[in-house]
Amino acid sequence: MNPPSNTTLAFPAMEFESRLARLTANLNERGLDALITFVQENQYWLCGYETTGFHSFPQGLIVTASGGKLLITRQLEIENALERAFELPAIGYQDGEDPGTAIARGLIDLGLGGANIGLEKKDPLADGRDRRIPQKGRTRCIL
Repeated sequence: MNPPSNTTLAFPAMEFESRLARLTANLNERGLDALITFVQENQYWLCGYETTGFHSFPQGLIVTASGGKLLITRQLEIENALERAFELPAIGYQDGEDPGTAIARGLIDLGLGGANIGLEKKDPLADGRDRRIPQKGRTRCIL
């Protein structure tokens, strides 16, 4: 897949590929099948995706240990994501639809049902803590 044609990305494609490789190596080292990040800055760091609406509606970027990516965002943001980010497939949820259900559907679509998932809800440096909370089944959440 080529970088977006109507947008100049902040970094060359090789930089985004290198960042993804470092993240997937980290996921594999930790025994995680995927990571979901809700942190806008980390979504931008991984694929150049940015939106002014990140504070208005939930969006999660799923990154698999094999390097797959999937953004789950508001349906009205899909075109922005597809046009303005580096190799970022996206699915949308409708206004009034539960974003959590859309994220769960994305995980299932990626074959990650019952997988060991890292969950980044906020920047761990914001409060100086890296908390790990065990969950039922094989899911481990990193907050």
